[in-house]
Amino acid sequence: MKKIRHLAAAAIALGIAFPAAAQEAAPAEQQQPEQQQSAATAGVPSLDSANSSERASAPADLAETGTAPAPVPESAQGAAARPARGDAPQPSGYEQYSGLITFALLFIILYMLFIRPQRKAQKEQQARINSLKVGSKVITNAGIHGVVRKVSDATVGLEIASGLEITLQKEAIAHVLNAEKK
Repeated sequence: MKKIRHLAAAAIALGIAFPAAAQEAAPAEQQQPEQQQSAATAGVPSLDSANSSERASAPADLAETGTAPAPVPESAQGAAARPARGDAPQPSGYEQYSGLITFALLFIILYMLFIRPQRKAQKEQQARINSLKVGSKVITNAGIHGVVRKVSDATVGLEIASGLEITLQKEAIAHVLNAEKK
């Protein structure tokens, strides 16, 4: 029974929870001060609670059994001295938003290099297509040269040879030659 009490005292000092046998065997250790008890129950043993419970049980064990209690291992003392993971310093200022700022700068650079010039070229192409009129010389996406003979909302009648006329979508026009000479 004395060995169980001794193990329970060491377990409480290290912050390890034992079943009901440890609670029955160590009633003196349950009456720890409130600060030490909260540290033991939180899973973060404090160095003071390990030393105080060891000192408190040492005279009783020495008087009853004639043997000194086993010392607390150094690895357990080191764990008690380490701060808990939640106590790590939090990043502040630029460090907290550095990932977001980097992403925003990358997006701005990509916008300036790729998206903006492409939109500008699309607007110019749309303006050329809207400026089509009968008699304009054009080049299609397929490389066919011709003269516009009919213009409707979505299509263009293109004469590619004398007497040969084809109908194309307006979007098939790549360049308007008359507009480029201006």
